[in-house]
Order: sequence, then structure tokens, then C-alpha cells
Amino acid sequence: MSSTKKYDFQLGKYDWNKIPQNIKALIRTKRDRIIDSQGKDIILSFRIDWLNNKIITDSGSIGMCTEAGAEYVKLKEEMFTEGILSFDDAYDLAFRYIQEKDLNFNSFSDKRFQYLFVDEVQDCDNQQVELIKKIFADDKVVIQRFGDYCQAIYEGEENDSVENNELKGENVLYIHDSNRFGENIAKPLRTLCMENNHQLRGNEEVPSVKPIIITYEDPLSVLPRYVELLNSTSIPAMNNLSVLEIANKERQKDPLHRVNVKACGWVGKKGANDRKRFIESYFPAFERKNGKQRMEGNSFDDFILKNPHGTVKDYAASIIQGILKLLDLCDIKNGSRRHTRTSLLEILMANNIEQKENFLKEVMNWSLFVVQSHSDNDTHSIKETIYQYVVTSLLPLFGKGITPEASNFFNATNGRFQNGQVVEPGNIYNENGIDVEVATVHAVKGETHASTLYLETSYYGCHESERLSEQFKGIAYTGEDERTLRNLRVVYVGMSRPRYMLCVAIQKDRFDKMDCSELREIWDVVDA
Repeated sequence: MSSTKKYDFQLGKYDWNKIPQNIKALIRTKRDRIIDSQGKDIILSFRIDWLNNKIITDSGSIGMCTEAGAEYVKLKEEMFTEGILSFDDAYDLAFRYIQEKDLNFNSFSDKRFQYLFVDEVQDCDNQQVELIKKIFADDKVVIQRFGDYCQAIYEGEENDSVENNELKGENVLYIHDSNRFGENIAKPLRTLCMENNHQLRGNEEVPSVKPIIITYEDPLSVLPRYVELLNSTSIPAMNNLSVLEIANKERQKDPLHRVNVKACGWVGKKGANDRKRFIESYFPAFERKNGKQRMEGNSFDDFILKNPHGTVKDYAASIIQGILKLLDLCDIKNGSRRHTRTSLLEILMANNIEQKENFLKEVMNWSLFVVQSHSDNDTHSIKETIYQYVVTSLLPLFGKGITPEASNFFNATNGRFQNGQVVEPGNIYNENGIDVEVATVHAVKGETHASTLYLETSYYGCHESERLSEQFKGIAYTGEDERTLRNLRVVYVGMSRPRYMLCVAIQKDRFDKMDCSELREIWDVVDA
């Protein structure tokens, strides 16, 4: 039995008092390791109902006053001190604070706020709605909601949230015009939607090309074919530039230089095979959690290592990690351990809140500089700037100076690329210098792309081309099957990302079953 399972069973149906002492001892001695690995997910997955003194687990609830409950609360509060909490924890703690302090926000919130604007309201769950009610009295504050219930793609009760009903009420002002894409992309989206979306109108000023279905026998051929289409598909209204040239121009104008050509699908990794396609079928290196993880660096250079796929956010996190290691080498610790980002920011804020804000501002400026850098001289310049800030602004706060170990770490130039200690590129497919980011639909929600490739995947045994074949032909769905409706919501979000070109990958034998003249009026079809 793994240590994770031990924690699972002691918080489940088993009585803590009946667990053998040797197992209890093992659990306690392994606790730190558990928190740092698998057990963190279990601890985060359970909720504490502070109002009713219960711990809510997957299989029921246990009292906080029991020994097992007290052990769990202790672990949870240790995680809180490390700045680790789940999405639900944030709301549970907010309700706890309101109750314990006997706060009545909605009795005075209207004195400061006349309007409340809530965006993406279709994704508000009932917990969030209740918190809003606790703070804003809807008979005193005008609440303006923005959203599209056809795009409520998150699992759980949020799809049935009362806020979705607000989006269907008599006082709703519908916006049928799209600023993002043109008529060619609007056309398939009128029926690839959970309801008849016939009033959707494309932007006349955006010259979107006719959407393309890429049929394939080998899923590994899809992304290379997509890259070919990016190069070969030109837009006459934009000086016959290719979609790729347009994407590159827009990427250069973006201050963060983000990848704006993407491929997305619903289901990422689930053990793909010839009968069931997932994102990993098309891109075997796909990782659902696309964290750009870094190994421990041997020099500060490792933390500002130029990466063609790095974003400002990536470099900001990396630079902070480099500074934390530098502080550690100067014998500046949080108790017996290295400072974390959270503990460092807490110290800066305790000293002077402006110092914290200035630190974060400087980090973002350094990160932007790294993204825009072109030479080793640029890297040397930014290193010197960071070094001066650490020596003159951070170290004096702790009454410390630079140590030989810290100086060697900062000035070393041979650390990069040693022992594979580089930033992982993440889910990027690259061919001939062309970047295509591969992601789930959930990850790209809210984004705008120059071009998007939608990858069909299997959900409960059916791919989009099987479940939604009539909608690809221009026939609106009028049924009530929940899996079909959920699939339509995901498709609608994924296929409404691009401005200029939308492609969809469908396996050839499945496409042959749906092929017809009505479909080809909406879609161009090419083979991979």
C-alpha cells in the first residue's frame, strides 16, 4: 500500500483509532514526503466545510473534531502556510472569514460600488454566485453579466449554475456579431453549437478563409500537413500574404511574442489507440500539465536561458527561482529551508508594500528584456542589472552580503546545458522554425489565434465526426443528449478561436461516412 493510499484510507471509511500504531507512525514520519508529492493532490481534493466543522471527501464526510479530522486539518493548515490551497479552499476560507467576523458587506458595498461587471459568467459556479450575493446586494448594486452559456465547458455544477439562467432571461441583450472572425468561420459555428446559432454574424473586415477539414489515416501526418497549409494558404485581401506570414507579423507586434498558431482538442492523454484518438495521437510528446519545469541550475545563466518558446511569465517565474537560490547561497533562509516566492513576497510586503510591488515590477521588466534579447551582450546586461538590485535592495533587508558561493553561482558561465538543466519547451510542435502550440480546448479558452487546428478526440467512445456529423453539414442540433451538448460546447469554444483559418482533423474512414455536397459547401477538404 502506497503512502498516498494510507492517507486516503485514514480519512475515508476507516477509524483512525483502530489503525495499528506502527501504521500511524509511518504515516506521520512520511508526512513531509507525502505533502511534497502525491499526497498533496489528495489533501487538496478534500474540502473543509468550516461552517459545519466537516471534512468533505469523495466518499462522504468526517468530523473535524475526530482524530483523523484533526490530523487532516493540521496538514491543510501547514499547506496554507506554504501558500498552497485549492480553488475551493479560497472560497471556503472567504465564507469562514465572513461568518467569524460577522461581516455584512451587502449592507454597505453599494456606498462604494454602483455597478458590478461579471465577465465569463457562464463559468461561475454556485459557490462563486453565493459569494457575490454575500458581498453585493442585487437590489442596491446594478449587476451586469457578460457571457455565453453555449461556452460553459467546465465540468461539474457550474453548467447548471443559476447564472446561466440569467443569461437566458428577458433582460438579456444578445450580441450576435463577432469581432474576431469573418463570415467563412461564422458559417460552421452556426450549427456546431449547442443550439441553433443562425443569428451569428462574422466580421466583414476580417478576411477569414473557407474552413478546411484535414482527413488522415496516420494521425502523425496531421500537424505536418497543417504547417503546409499555413504556408500555402494565402489571403488576397491581405496582399496575398500566407496565413503563416500574417501570424508571424501579428506575433512580432505582440509585446509578449506569444505563439498564435495552435492545435487543440478535447481529450489530451488517455492511452490512445487506432480506435480512439486523443491529442497524444497527433503529438505523442503532449503533456496535459504544460508546466515549463526547470531542474536546479548550476549558474544564474540557467535561469535566464534563452528559449524560443519562453514567455514573459515563464522567465518571471524562472528569474525569481534564480534569486531565491542566490539568497539561499547567501545564507538567507526561511527557518531551516530556502525561501519560496510566497515567503519572500511576504517579507517584502511586511517591510514596505511598495517594495513588494517594485520587486514584481522589476521582475516583469527583466523578463520582457530577456524575451526581446538578441545577443549574449543583452544577457550580460540584464544579469548585471539583477545583480545590482539583489546586492543593493534585497540583501540589506536581511543584513547580509554576497558570499563567495553566491558570487561563483552568479558569475559562472558554464552551467547552461549541463546535465539537461534547461527549460522544457512545453507542448510545441516545431517544423522548419514554425511553432504550433498544442493544447486542450480548456487551455485555449478566451484566446484569439491567427489559425487554429481542431483535433478530433474520443469522448465516451465517440469522436466529434461521429457524434456531430450532421452539425458539420449545417444542420443545427435540437436534441437533449447531455454528451452531445457537452461536445458541442467544447467544439464551439475550440473552433471559435481563429481569426483567419480554421482546420479540423478527421480520420478518413469516419469522414467518408459523413461526406456530402452540403458539407463541402461549408468546408474545403484536403488529405494528409
